[in-house]
Amino acid sequence: MEKFMLSRRLEILKEKLRETSDRINTNDERLSELEQIPQVKEYGRLLKDKQDLTNTRDELSRMKEEIEMSLCNHDLFVQLQVDYDNIEGRNYWMCKCISCGKVVESSSKMFSEVLVKPTNQSPINFYNEVTEMYNYLKEKADLSIEEVNQIMLHRYQSTKEKENTKAR
Repeated sequence: MEKFMLSRRLEILKEKLRETSDRINTNDERLSELEQIPQVKEYGRLLKDKQDLTNTRDELSRMKEEIEMSLCNHDLFVQLQVDYDNIEGRNYWMCKCISCGKVVESSSKMFSEVLVKPTNQSPINFYNEVTEMYNYLKEKADLSIEEVNQIMLHRYQSTKEKENTKAR
């Protein structure tokens, strides 16, 4: 009985495979016909060119980002997540550099300065809010990076103290 079922299934699969292959061949023939039309040929060339340019842009962006991250001092991080390992008895920190966006994970708080997100805010919203303010201060104010970092730390610490006061 089992062999019969497998044989039947095999026949069904062979039929579906044949139908699929026939459709592929039909599509290939039609594509060949369409490619003879100058506008379609141009469209195909532009589509391939766009894909090549997109791949090049993505690779250049990745390389640029790597260099920016390697040149960054990573002076100020935003906490994305902290997990506590009950077995090892330690925290695992995931933080993102506010300057370059590098995400760093560590089993110790090795970050120079960390802005810890308020408990009532999502990590992404907090990071976006902090980077928006950071970039504004960096671009619009006549301040050094150190001064911007201190303003950010002061503003955050004030926010954290207010939150701690409300929690009491």
